[in-house]
Amino acid sequence: MARLGTPSLDAEVIVVGAGTAGAAAAYHCAKGGLSTICLERGSLDTAGAKWLNGVPRWLFAEAGIPIPEFPESRSAGGPFHLVAGWGLASVCLKDQSDDDLMEVDMRFLVARLQRMAMDAGVRFCANTRVTEVRDRSGGVEVETPDGVLRARWLVDASGLHGMTASTQVVPEDLCAAAQQVRAVTDVRQAEAFFASHGAKSGDILCFTGISGGFSIVNVRLEIANEGEATHQGSENQAMLSLLTGSLPGRGFDSGSVLLKRFVESHSWIGPRLFGGSRAIPIGGPDLVLCDRVVARVGDVAGQVFAAHGSGIGAGLTAARLLGETLSRGGTPWDYNCEWQRRWGGLFASSAHFADFSSDLTAEDLRRLMTRGLIRPNVARQGLMQKPVK
Repeated sequence: MARLGTPSLDAEVIVVGAGTAGAAAAYHCAKGGLSTICLERGSLDTAGAKWLNGVPRWLFAEAGIPIPEFPESRSAGGPFHLVAGWGLASVCLKDQSDDDLMEVDMRFLVARLQRMAMDAGVRFCANTRVTEVRDRSGGVEVETPDGVLRARWLVDASGLHGMTASTQVVPEDLCAAAQQVRAVTDVRQAEAFFASHGAKSGDILCFTGISGGFSIVNVRLEIANEGEATHQGSENQAMLSLLTGSLPGRGFDSGSVLLKRFVESHSWIGPRLFGGSRAIPIGGPDLVLCDRVVARVGDVAGQVFAAHGSGIGAGLTAARLLGETLSRGGTPWDYNCEWQRRWGGLFASSAHFADFSSDLTAEDLRRLMTRGLIRPNVARQGLMQKPVK
C-alpha cells in the first residue's frame, strides 16, 4: 500500500480464479512485490482442472515454474503414435528428448501453484463470488457478497465464461474434452491392444478423426513400478489414461460420448479413478486481452493452443508475462501488446489449423500421412506448441 500511497486500496492486484492461470498470475504478481488477493468462488481444492493434461516441458521454464515431478508428472518423453482413424495409417514420434510432452496431473499442479502463491504472500479468499466489477478512477472495485474490495488492477482468470469476457465464444469453436484415469482389469489384454498398434506400455496412442477431423481418442497404458505402486495403492498398479475431444457444435459426438464408447468397447478397462470434462475455446486468442484496469489470462482470453486444444501452458506463460509487466510498473495494455508480439501469430495460426482440420475425415488424414504431408517433425512441433520448421 505504501508503494501506491493509496491506503484505501485493499491490494494492488486482485486475481479472480485460483486455477492454473489464476494461481500462477497471483504468484508472479506477489513475487514481483505487488500486494495480491486471489478470489475463488468455490473451495481452493475444487479450483482448476482435475485431470491429466499434456504440457510441453519447455513451457514450464518459460512460465517460471519448476518442472513437475512424480506424482504430479505421470509420464514424459515416451513414443507418441498419431493414428488416422482406428489404424488406417500412423506417424510415430519416437525420440522427444528434453523437448518432450509431459503428462501432468492438474490436481497436483493447481495445489502446488496455490502453495507457491501463498508462500509469496498472496491472500486467498475461497468461497467468494464476484457479483460486479467497476472501473473507478485510480483502480477497480470488486463487489462480493461480503463487501467491496478495491485494487489498482484486476486479473480475470475465471475461465471460459469469465466475468469480463470481451467476446462470446460460439458453439462451433468449443472443443468438448473429457479425460479419465481408469484401472486396468486385465493387463495382458491391455498390452495386446497396444501391441496391435505397434505400441507398448508408456506409449501414447492418439486416434484422430474418430468423429470429425478435430477429434481424438488418446490413450496411454501405465504400469506402475514398485515405488509408484506403493504410492498409488496395490489396486492401481496398472492404469489407463484416456483423453477425448471433438466439436459437438459442428454436429459430432462429444468427447464424453467418445470416451464412454471406447470404455464400453474394451472389457479390460476397469472403473474410473479420477478425471473430468470441460469445454475448451479453440477460436483463437482475443485481439485485446485487457480493459483499462483489467487483464485477462487463460480461457477467458482465448489463450489456447487450438491445434490440440491445450490452454494450460499458454495460461501459465501469460500469467508470468502479466505479473512481471505489472510488477515493473507496466499496465494491462503493456501486457496485451507484449503477449500479442510474442505469441499472437502462433496462436492465431493454430486456430486456423484447428478450423481447417475440423473438415478432415480419417481417410483424409491417412492420405496426408502416407503422402508425407503429416511427418514426425510436423506432428512434434504441433505437440510442442511451436512453429513448424
